[in-house]
Amino acid sequence: GQILSALPNIATNRRVEISADLTYEAEGVPCANWIMDGLGQAIGEQGIEPFRLFSGAGHDGLAMHDLCDIGMLFVRCRDGLSHHPDESVTPGDIDVAAKVLIDFLKMVGPIKGL
Repeated sequence: GQILSALPNIATNRRVEISADLTYEAEGVPCANWIMDGLGQAIGEQGIEPFRLFSGAGHDGLAMHDLCDIGMLFVRCRDGLSHHPDESVTPGDIDVAAKVLIDFLKMVGPIKGL
């Protein structure tokens, strides 16, 4: 993909040799707008400006998208580290995320029959 095609230029610029093989590639899956819009509204109700983030975290979405609509809510991590040994969240950020999920479910539950 794009990363592999960029490697020769990177190697030249840094005067190093790079060897890489593509062993896995999967297309991303889109999040359902109704879920993302609802999460955005619930985030706003917590006094936070919502924004959408592109994510390569497809492992969860890829497993579920054939069964149901999907969406993702990211919890703020110290220094933006995710899937890393130094990843850390605060109890306050977990509290906000839980409130967002509860508000979202209260909002869409009656509509979706949940």
